[in-house]
Formats: sequence, structure tokens, C-alpha cells
Amino acid sequence: MGGGGVDPCLTVDCAPNTFCVSDGGAFGCIAGFTELAFTSPDAGAVYGKSREVAVEVQLTRDGRTSLPFPGAVALESPVAVTLGAVGGGRYAGKVDAGVVSEGPVTLRASFDAGFAVLTATRQVVSDQTAPVVTLSLSPPPLRRVGTVSEGDPAANYAFAYRRDEKAEVRVEASEPVVVTPASLTGLDAGFTSLASCQRGCDAGVFCTCFEVDWASYPLNDFRATYALAVKPVEDLAGNASAPSAPVTARVTRWKWAKDLAAVGGVIQSPAVDRQGNLVTGFALGASGRAYFLDSAGQDRSSVDAGSDAFVTAPLVSAQHCYFGIRTATSGALAQFSLSGAGESSLCVANGRDPTGTFALSLSDAGADLVFGVDQAGLVLAGNSQRPDCVVYDTGSGAGNKFTAVSSGLTAYFASGASATLSRSTVTFGPSSTWSAPVSNSTSLYTKGLTLFGTTVAGGGAGPSVGGVYALKSDGSLVNRADYPVGMSSPAGIPIVIGTTAAPVLVYGNQNGDLIRASYTAGDPGTFADAGFTTVKATAATLTAPVLGADGTIYAVDASGGVYAYTNDLSTRLWTLPVGTIGTVNTSPALDTARAGTTKDCSRPGTLYIPSSGDGHLYAIIVDSKGLSGTAPWPKFQRDDQNTGNPDFPLGANSCP
Repeated sequence: MGGGGVDPCLTVDCAPNTFCVSDGGAFGCIAGFTELAFTSPDAGAVYGKSREVAVEVQLTRDGRTSLPFPGAVALESPVAVTLGAVGGGRYAGKVDAGVVSEGPVTLRASFDAGFAVLTATRQVVSDQTAPVVTLSLSPPPLRRVGTVSEGDPAANYAFAYRRDEKAEVRVEASEPVVVTPASLTGLDAGFTSLASCQRGCDAGVFCTCFEVDWASYPLNDFRATYALAVKPVEDLAGNASAPSAPVTARVTRWKWAKDLAAVGGVIQSPAVDRQGNLVTGFALGASGRAYFLDSAGQDRSSVDAGSDAFVTAPLVSAQHCYFGIRTATSGALAQFSLSGAGESSLCVANGRDPTGTFALSLSDAGADLVFGVDQAGLVLAGNSQRPDCVVYDTGSGAGNKFTAVSSGLTAYFASGASATLSRSTVTFGPSSTWSAPVSNSTSLYTKGLTLFGTTVAGGGAGPSVGGVYALKSDGSLVNRADYPVGMSSPAGIPIVIGTTAAPVLVYGNQNGDLIRASYTAGDPGTFADAGFTTVKATAATLTAPVLGADGTIYAVDASGGVYAYTNDLSTRLWTLPVGTIGTVNTSPALDTARAGTTKDCSRPGTLYIPSSGDGHLYAIIVDSKGLSGTAPWPKFQRDDQNTGNPDFPLGANSCP
């Protein structure tokens, strides 16, 4: 437009999308838009038939013009779609990927720029094939058979996972897929974690693995069956798989059963040492056997067999194990090493066997002091560092079965055949003696004792009364209180939960009730109802319950039913029904999980149940990580060593 004349473009009418330019007298119409290009999707992007393809193109305008951008751009292929303006020369729309065939797809957009048609192409891939997904579980470990049987006898549970085990959940797919714990059905995602696969994937297979810790799952039953599967999951193209075929996972609390070949007699309440090793004994007439086992139920040494009947629960100290034994002609308080080697007899019981329970104390010099009462009413005190045995004749006569607890050099003992509780103190020296027993009537013929603070308590039944009692533990043994008042059903062996300052006695009875009775010391002391079970046991529950470290209460009835209750007894958590194990007449023990002989506080504990009815010792996996380490008297004879003595610290067989 030289010379300042009139711009010739003012007289030119250009076609749509073009504009006029003039230069030095020359003028003409040219295209107003110079380029069309894809900005989305990326080249090579993969799309499935269930996913729309988001398309965006950019139209570039010649910088010399201010022509308005058109309202739309056409997408010609693979289907005709109008791309709408979104501002700044950008145009967007969506293509249904399901209308295209499998394989490479060319997207083609076009725009008529007046003198030419601008085009743009972008290569993508159409994936129309859904992935195929399968789920599998790593198999449970092989189970032992024989004298130690690890297979749960319930139908379909012989090869179940144990409650304390873990499993690998393996998801395999025909192409890459996105799988998370939330993709699994039948398992709570909160208890399932991504893990490295135990083995690699086969060629052309894509794997994702998870670890399932069965101990983490709420298992409000003895056994459970889970149906596991994978929900529909998408491949990278958005194609959803079908749900995988379900896989069955069975989980049980059953750990093992040890055949003690001891049917027809009495298997004693087991003791557990600080390394998790088990000791128990068997009595049938004048014969019996002692068993020294590891936590897996295997014999640690050759068992001590012969003509001796093991007539008391074992008592374990830091160095030794003690039993009351009976031969054809006499009885004795026998000492063994913790591995099972016979060592000595601390006391010979003058022709009568020790019965009931023994209790352990320690002298100032560190000697084991073992207290008990024989069947003739002779009070015995054995000292592991002295050859003498201190004996006192209570004059109670023959035929009684006594239970004993102790503190310091004082023993408390009561009989299941008389209404007396007695207290006596031993003195070791040049002329070792017992003090004359101080006795008090209890009305109840005692099955078991507890000792906490300044109180001694027991449970049992007399001719017309049943329940528990509590008395002062000082020399007076007065201020008796009984509970429930007027109950005639025999009560079992109590435990004491809560605290020494606010104790609660928990015990069963002949009716299968499990009872909580709070006790307040005083002149006289008093009991109060602290809650009964809402669901009874099937049969009489006279053995001592067990309190776990988490507050769970475990009880075993005479017919072999095993029950787990909340601490207030309001809810039964799970049951091993009657009929799985034989009859039970001695009390269970509870240990932590073990890695060899070391406590493993990351895993569930083990409840040990002796069945005299079928001659087995059973190991059951429970959720408590061992015995309560804080309750005043959480099990039979207080601790897993059966010391019967509150002077010894708890915690050897429990976890915080």
C-alpha cells in the first residue's frame, strides 16, 4: 500500500476463513488459518471399547489477521464428530472407542481454510479385549500326623490355615491390570497388604501378590471359611475383566493334639516354663508317666515311665520341676530337671501320696521351697538345697485331697473333704519345724485356692452350700464371706482379675455358669454380683478359667467344650463345641507364641488343655498374646509355672 493511497484490500471481498493482504501495490486474499494439529490424545495411546477417547486439536491463525476462530472443527475419522470450540483456537470432543475395531486407529481432523483444507492425524490403538484374571492362594504348610497331630479333625479342615499363619494371595492376569487390596472380595482390605510374589510370573502373565495375616482378621468362631475372589478390574485400556472364580480359604484355631497314651486316668494341669516348654503328668492307679515337651508338642527327652503315678500338677522353678508322685507303697515329692531327668525326692510321704496342688517359695539363699499336703493330712515342706523334709501332722485323717498356695515361708491349705482352711509357717534350721496350723471353718469343701493382698479365697461346695469364699490371710483367718449366698451348686476353682485393691473372682459351677463376683475386704468382707455369662457352657465348669493378656476369659467345661468370653462375660466370642476333644477335669494353661524358645509378641498365644477323657494334650490358638501379666491371680495356681505364690512376678508367659 505505497504512496499513502487507499488500501486496495478495502475493495476486496475475500472468501470465508481468508483475508486480504497488500504490499507495494500488489494485493490478494490468503488463508487466515495456517495449521491444524492434535494436542490430545498422545500418539500410541491405548483405549478400550468401554472408554471414550478425549480428542483436542489446535487451530493456528495467521498472525496478520484477527479473523474470528470458527465455532467448530470436524473430526472425520474413525467416525464423524464435531469438535467444539473451547477457546484460543482449541477444539475438543469425544469419540466412543467401542465403535472402532481392534488394533491401530487413525484419528483424522480437518478444517476448510478457504484455499486449502487443513488436516491432522494421530495414531492410537484400540484394545477391545478384556483381561482374564485368576486368583490363587499359597498352600498351608504340611501338617504333622502321628503322636502329634496338627490336622483339625473337623470335616474339610484337616489342611486348613491356622489362625497364627499367613498366606499369599496371588492374582494373575493376561495383561497388565490395576489390582489393590480393595479389588479382593471375601477379605477385609484393611488386613491385606501388597507383597512381593514368592515366585516370578510366567511369560505373558502379569502378577500381583498380597499377604494375608489370618491373625489380624476378626474370627468370632473357632473355625471360618472365606470365599475369596477378584472383582472386575480394568486393564490399561479400561476394559473390565469378569470376576475371578472363587477360591475357598479355611482357617482354624486348632494347633496340635499330643497323644499321651494316657486314657483312663488323670492328666494333670500342665506347667509352662519360661522358654515355653511344657510339663505334665499322668496318674492311673499306681502307674503313670511324666511328659516334657517343647511348644510344638514334641518330646524334649525320653519320658519318665514306670510304676510312679504323677498325682499333682507339676510345679516349675527357674532350675527344677516338682511333682507329687505315688508308688504302690508310698508317695514322695519328687524333683526333676527342666529337661526331664530325675534328680531326687525331697520328701517321702510315709505311705500316703501327695494330692491336690503344691506351692513354691524361695528361701533367702535361693533354694526352692515346695509346700504340699499328703493324703493323710501331713503338711510337707521340701528344700531343694537340704536333704531333710519338714513334716507336720494336721490330724485331719486319711483320704483328703488338699490344695495349697504360699507366700514367703507360709503355706495355706484346704481340703476338698473338710470345711477347714489352714495356715502354717515353716522354719528351716537345725530343728526344722512347722508352726501349729491356724484353721478356720469355710463351709465349702475347697477345690482350689487363690491368694492376693491380705486375702485368701477358694471355691467348692459343702453338703448344702456352693460358691466361693474369702478370708483374711493373716493368722486370724476371720471375716469369712461367701458368694452367692444360698447357692448349692458346687463352684469350681476361682481366678482373680481386676486389681488387688478391686478384685473380681471369676469361676464356674456345676450348672455351667461362669460368674464374676467383686470382693471388698473388710470386717467382714463382702461380695457383690459383677456379672454372669449370658450363654452357659454345655456342662459343669469346675476347672479354673484363664485370663488372657487382652482381657479375654477362657473357660473349659467338663465335657471338653472350650469358650472365649469378653472380660465382662457379656459376650461369648467363640466356642469349640463339645465332642471335638475328650472330657476335661484339670485346668488349662496359656502361653505366648514362641519362635523356638523365645517369646513372639507379634503373634497369637496358645491355650493348652489336658483331656483325661481321651488322653491328649491340646494346643489351641487364641487371640490373647499370652497370660495376663497384671491380674492378681489369672489362672490355676496363678502362673504358668503353677507356683501358687503371688510373690513371683507375672509376665514370663505374657506380652505387654
